[in-house]
Amino acid sequence: MAPPALGLALLALGGAAASSVDQRGMPLSGDIAAAYAEAIGANTFRCLDGSATLPLKTLNDEYCDCDDGSDEPGTAACAGDGDLGFHCANKGYWTKDVDIAEDIPKSRVGDGVCDCCDGSDEADGACTNGCEDAVKDLLAQRVAEREAKRQGWVKREEMVLKANEMLTVSKIPNLESELEAAKAEHEAAIKVKEAEEALEEKERQYPRWLPRAQ
Repeated sequence: MAPPALGLALLALGGAAASSVDQRGMPLSGDIAAAYAEAIGANTFRCLDGSATLPLKTLNDEYCDCDDGSDEPGTAACAGDGDLGFHCANKGYWTKDVDIAEDIPKSRVGDGVCDCCDGSDEADGACTNGCEDAVKDLLAQRVAEREAKRQGWVKREEMVLKANEMLTVSKIPNLESELEAAKAEHEAAIKVKEAEEALEEKERQYPRWLPRAQ
């Protein structure tokens, strides 16, 4: 079973408790998010390594209380202390097909350089949101990769045709089995190609289907 999303786990604490949790730098899903969800209580936070139990207000307070630095997911205070990294959620710019969330070392948080495309690693207003351009670059990269695959498919088709011609002319016994293997590989490649084209068609709908940051 997949670990619960952090936001859902916090909602279970109740509105007031959930709103008091500073979630900067915490991943929203996955194993680490599940660990944070378990560590956050109504009024306390338990270090992920179990080294201490702290008041909830100590989360992201610019002071390193936990040995593993887990109380400072959104600041550089514990950089290098079991660095779990800072999670750039880049919220609003991902779907199940496009995800540009990433993790950066906490030493890069608040250093004046905009590492997250949404600027969440720096002070509010310090960065211009570049997530839309990042998505466009990602989609362009995927198009280029698919074009390279198509070129490979064209070459493979040429090889199958050539092998078929050789079999017809020479009747070499061993070539027949090689041709069957090549045909099977070709059919499998066609299926992959169709799946890639279906995804590409979906991405052509950008930016209509891509959610925007709130």
